[in-house]
Parts: sequence; C-alpha cells; structure tokens
Amino acid sequence: MQYDTYKEHARKVDEFLESEAKAFKTEVEKLAESMESYERAEYLEEMADQFQELKFEFPSIQRRAELITIYTVLEHQFQQICQAYERELENPVKIKDLDSNGIIDQCRKYLEKVALVDFPSKYPAWVEFTKIQQLRNCVVHADGMVKTGNKELRGYIKGNEFLSLAQNNKVLIHSGFSEHCINVFCDLLTELFDKMLQE
Repeated sequence: MQYDTYKEHARKVDEFLESEAKAFKTEVEKLAESMESYERAEYLEEMADQFQELKFEFPSIQRRAELITIYTVLEHQFQQICQAYERELENPVKIKDLDSNGIIDQCRKYLEKVALVDFPSKYPAWVEFTKIQQLRNCVVHADGMVKTGNKELRGYIKGNEFLSLAQNNKVLIHSGFSEHCINVFCDLLTELFDKMLQE
C-alpha cells in the first residue's frame, strides 16, 4: 500500500534531521572549546538560533507537509471508492451533486445516502480522523495557528503525545505523528471496507 512508503519516508526524514541537528551541535561545541570565554558566549548565542531551526522548526515544517500529503492520499482513496460505486449504481445522484465541507465529507455523504453504506462514523478511527482533520485544516488555512477559543483542537493537541503548542499558539508536530495519522487512516479504510462487504 502507498501508506507504507509514506511511513518509511517519515522515519527516514526524522532520522536525517535528528542526525543533522546532532552533528551541528557537536561541531558548534567543538569550535567553541577553542575560543576565549567572551567569544564562546557570543558564538554560542549566535548558533542557538540556527540550532533551534534545525532541531525544531525544520522538522515541524516537514511534518506539516507530511500531514497535508497523507491527508490528500486519503481523500483520493475515498474518491476512488465513491467513483467505483458511481460506475456500479444506476443512480442519477453523483458525488459532485452533494453539498459538503470538503472531499471526505462529500464522499461520506455519498456512501451513506446514495450507496447506502453503513459508514463507520462511530468507530474510533473515524473519531480520531475528525480530530486530525481539524488539525490539518488549521495547518492549511491558518498556518498552524490555533485560536485561543478553539478549545476542542487545543484539548486534542494537549492530549496527544505527538503534538504541542508553541508560545505563539502555533502547533508543533513531533516525531511519530505522521505514522500515527497513517495508522488511523488505514484503520478507517479497513473499517469502511468491512462495512462495504456487509452489504
């Protein structure tokens, strides 16, 4: 499955960025050892910002891109499922005819109302998906800035080991979140296929 490739990519990029940060820190410390104390303090202060970028900012940017990409793959898979039903069903209502809040919502409505699939909306994977979807929308539409009034998303971030909020209210995505999302998306698709087979 395509998601296995994304999992491996996320792991390798995380490892690479971690090794780059470690190598940078080692090099900076090595150079600082040979300096006088006043030079050392100034040098270390200058390098601290670069280290912060390498250690925290770059990985977070990468993980945000991963979230957007793997979400898009899920959207495409949902569309393919619906298009298969469109070809099989003799129903004038098509996916594009349904009002929705995005592709996944449109596909869910189509599967429930037209294909008459008992959509797994009460299952844990769907519930977790809706939280991930909120986070993805925040990343895409607000550059990851979480409003103080968005208690639901803030609660999700606080309770998730792979997420945190920076002081500027921007979400930070930590190592492991991309893999978590992929696992949730795969569980959701499995639950959906199980429901489709029960027809």
